[in-house]
Amino acid sequence: IFPSLRKSHKTLLHTSRKVIVSDIDNGLFWYKGIKLNIRQLLSDEYIRQHGEILIDVNIDSIPLSKSSEMHFWPILGKFWDCKHPFLIAVYLGSGRRSNVNIYLEKFAVEVIHLS
Repeated sequence: IFPSLRKSHKTLLHTSRKVIVSDIDNGLFWYKGIKLNIRQLLSDEYIRQHGEILIDVNIDSIPLSKSSEMHFWPILGKFWDCKHPFLIAVYLGSGRRSNVNIYLEKFAVEVIHLS
């Protein structure tokens, strides 16, 4: 009916076909990043108008289930004047991470670079 309309939502939304998941600290880690979220969620007009972008960041553990030792450790961000949070990264592993530095390394480097 609409020949110019994309056939796949992935094409329309520019969804990446390749997801890079790293093995770290006896678990799995995926990093999307802050910059990519800014590009996807904020318009150029918003950035020009505000001059700076303020982000709240939250990191906490979420158990996969009551009977499992597996936990999600998402790094979530939220722009100050937006209602909904966005995913920066997530770690999946058992219990507490033994080396938080590995988990936060990409995040810290990106924050320094964007500052």
